[in-house]
Amino acid sequence: MDWFALTIIALSFDVLYKLVTRIFSVKSKDIRTYTVVFNFIASILVFIYLIFFVRERSFIINSKSLIILLLASLLYTLFCWFEFRAYRELEASVMSIFSKVTPVITFIASVVLLDESVTWEKLLSLLLILGPMIWLNYEKGKFKWHKGYVYAFMCSLSLGIVRILDKEISNYLSLLLYSFITYFIPSLFLAVFPKPITLSKLKKEVSVIGWKLILLHSFINVILFYTLIKALSLGEASKVTIVFSVSSIIAVLVAIVVLKEKEKLWVKIIAGILSFIGVILLKG
Repeated sequence: MDWFALTIIALSFDVLYKLVTRIFSVKSKDIRTYTVVFNFIASILVFIYLIFFVRERSFIINSKSLIILLLASLLYTLFCWFEFRAYRELEASVMSIFSKVTPVITFIASVVLLDESVTWEKLLSLLLILGPMIWLNYEKGKFKWHKGYVYAFMCSLSLGIVRILDKEISNYLSLLLYSFITYFIPSLFLAVFPKPITLSKLKKEVSVIGWKLILLHSFINVILFYTLIKALSLGEASKVTIVFSVSSIIAVLVAIVVLKEKEKLWVKIIAGILSFIGVILLKG
């Protein structure tokens, strides 16, 4: 299977993941508990695949790789903490648009940390991606901000920075092993801090959503993650990213139809298109 087919699969699962995440985040009685269960099941799925289907599990352990792995685990823990909270507060169509802030954060971090060049195309892309965020929150002559936007921004901030570490860690261990660690560590950390989650809470949360549906949700995310990484390994990162970014527009349209998210309908559609063009310029 070539990179384009894999990217289309990843794109499809990304749209599905956004819709399901919105539904389950609203239904959940305790977001932190659901986050723990979701990530733990995802880590088990990746672990099973590693044990039974992957022969080579190479890794290099030194001080640099351990520091990168620790930082990545902490950033993914922050991402997990904020992601479902953001989906609980914001519509899936709005979250799809906000997710395009992630490459902006990665670009800014790359300029600051890796001394990458700044061009007018990239500056224009930032305007096209960030502009719709402001437009969505502008109503009757003033801006409307609430905690959902803060959660969404923190998602993009943590994920945008960790994308740089994702690329660097590939020099030290396989991406599947890395994905297992970044699913498992956040689930372990969030289960214990700020205070341990009780067994009764875990059972209650599983009974509210249903273990089969949580398993399905985790499975969707693992397939999305694996196919996207596989596509990136076979094709040019810029091409894969551009094709995959179409998911933001599709997710906006599907959320409008399936979840009846019709508030500011045309603003969402135009914002989705503008953010997609911004991603093309940023990756070009």
